[in-house]
Amino acid sequence: MIFRLIITIIILIGSFEQPKKTIVFKNQKIYSDIFQNIYIQQNAKLYKIDTSGNILCSYSNINLGNINTIDVSNPLQILVYYNLYNSVQLLSNNLTPISQPINLDEIGFVNVNAICNSEQGGFWIYDGIKKQPVLINHKLETVYFGTQIPINNIIKMIEFNGKLYIGSYNNGLWILDNKGNFSKFQAVENFFDFFIHNQQIMIVTNEHIKINDNIIFNFDKKPTSIAMLKKCLIISFNDTLYFYKYEL
Repeated sequence: MIFRLIITIIILIGSFEQPKKTIVFKNQKIYSDIFQNIYIQQNAKLYKIDTSGNILCSYSNINLGNINTIDVSNPLQILVYYNLYNSVQLLSNNLTPISQPINLDEIGFVNVNAICNSEQGGFWIYDGIKKQPVLINHKLETVYFGTQIPINNIIKMIEFNGKLYIGSYNNGLWILDNKGNFSKFQAVENFFDFFIHNQQIMIVTNEHIKINDNIIFNFDKKPTSIAMLKKCLIISFNDTLYFYKYEL
């Protein structure tokens, strides 16, 4: 299904121009993978679409409730987390389950505040009781217990190029090594999201996007969600995705 394209005007600066196109698609959050696919999170449903708005496949599990977050950093093993049931579902690239849901209570983690895939295999969680990141392998065994750091209101956690990044809403970004040991903290006012692009940290606040304290994009209102493709930035405002070409 191809969704109707509409054009709008947003104030842009730096290397951004008017949006190349827009796609109407209601969403709570959007994600993107290395194959230039886009994922739309809608309560209990997850959609995978292409850049023209065509739905490629979808997934939902009403027994687990609404989706809390997903991680598509490994598009061949997509991680879906349900905080209501403290469970993880692993999906294939066509959004079909590749295992039974993993109940984190059963492996000793009853309060999980964040979760993400690991480049080392398995996945990371942030243990909300012990206040530390923990790496769990495919056998559901604990590999590393990271530094104990009280982090509240976690935006997301990702492992990239041997480092673990944990962002906290309106607070800042923690950077740890691939064993979860603390490296440094970067305070960010009105922190909203972050991406790692070409070894640079792209910081998103409620007002703008910046790299190395240089503002590259200003918002005229707070976005719902943001995702990045190879040469395209996607900004969501509730029911519409705006596509911007960029060269950084």
